[in-house]
Amino acid sequence: MMHKCKMTFLISEALNYFFLRQNLFKKSVEIQELQNKKFRALIKHAYETVPYFKQKFSSLGLTPANIKTVDDIVKIPPITKSEIQEGSLDNHLSRSYTINQCSARKTSGSTGHPFNLFIDQRGVSISEVLWLRAFLKNGLKIRDKMIFIKNPRSLTRSMSFLQRLGIFPRDEISIFEDPEKQLLKLSAYKPDVIRTWTSCLSVLARRYDRSLNINPRMIFTSAEFLDNYTRKYIEDIFDSKVFDYYSCEEFGLMGWECSKHDGYHINSDSLIIEFLKDDAPAEVGERGEIVVTHLDNFAMPFIRYKLGDIGVLSDDVCTCGLTLPKIKFVEGRNDDFLVALNGDWMSARTVSDVLEYSTDDYKGLIQYRIEQIEKDKIKIMLKVNNLFNSEESFHKVEVEMKKYLGEDMDIDIRLVDDIPADKSGKIRKVISTIKTSL
Repeated sequence: MMHKCKMTFLISEALNYFFLRQNLFKKSVEIQELQNKKFRALIKHAYETVPYFKQKFSSLGLTPANIKTVDDIVKIPPITKSEIQEGSLDNHLSRSYTINQCSARKTSGSTGHPFNLFIDQRGVSISEVLWLRAFLKNGLKIRDKMIFIKNPRSLTRSMSFLQRLGIFPRDEISIFEDPEKQLLKLSAYKPDVIRTWTSCLSVLARRYDRSLNINPRMIFTSAEFLDNYTRKYIEDIFDSKVFDYYSCEEFGLMGWECSKHDGYHINSDSLIIEFLKDDAPAEVGERGEIVVTHLDNFAMPFIRYKLGDIGVLSDDVCTCGLTLPKIKFVEGRNDDFLVALNGDWMSARTVSDVLEYSTDDYKGLIQYRIEQIEKDKIKIMLKVNNLFNSEESFHKVEVEMKKYLGEDMDIDIRLVDDIPADKSGKIRKVISTIKTSL
């Protein structure tokens, strides 16, 4: 019986992959038709089986009959993380499912407020296939040994049926293990592919000894902002190409780089991603708050969910041949922006460019963290080596930062022995306690 269930699951996965791979090359109008069909089904399901959405739609005088295409999505107000956290879990779960039928996830809590969410098995299957689709398109082979460095709460306790057959073999390492131990495990496993968070790999690159012979063919990074300097540094240290992925617990893989490394292809066949400015659609090329609707999770529907990230939509046609739309870049979370004295925003991307320019291509700079603790006060922590000219570089950093933030900004620059990681294991480069709004 167990063998039959596994075969059924594998056949389902194979069919999902077959259809999802075809979507990579469909015309935009075909993807829109697919979105409309899925969106109508999601709205009907949420209205009929999810108390929160039944109440929300009724209070707005809406029924599924009022939602015919994705264009009608603006009739539904966005939902925030705090609304889910403050409400009852039962209010957000579909009555068509029990928790035992779902996969439980927990958001990373990078904002300090994690919460539990649930995904139905079909949604889990599609999510896994979307990751596989991107990996295979970027050159993953079925016999490639992949190693995941991740939060221990999501470590896999046993091998899958395919892995026992030697297909997509993989191993896992806790992100909280000592970096030297992580490097030794990587050296022993000899992975073809490494998949982990950007800041984790950056830490390992700083401590890498070439005698360990860790030479993956590819590196997949995700979950954090990847600046150009860090990308180049990691690629040079491990002599490997880095592919960055835009993902989160709520929606899985949302966007991914192709071989052109020119933005992130959006998984529009599974998600609706909007870019809003003042709750209205942002223009192409304009910075906007990212709002996401999951078309394949019916257990706990996320409809117009404010993710807390800021990004820019692109209208460029990718030369790789894929027709999926692209995010030009993701600049980070709302609290990954510094606010200038005149109210302008300075993203983690801009900060990295300023530091790179100000310190002569990061000469001697190992890591940094910038914290805006008050509207007119910035604290900068720098971890450096003996190549760093403290007095001269401090002055350059201060001058350049004040160009963006204002001449009267109080900037406190300190050398530190180490940059602490968050509870999640991530090392954020920019943190602000100043509330921002597009």
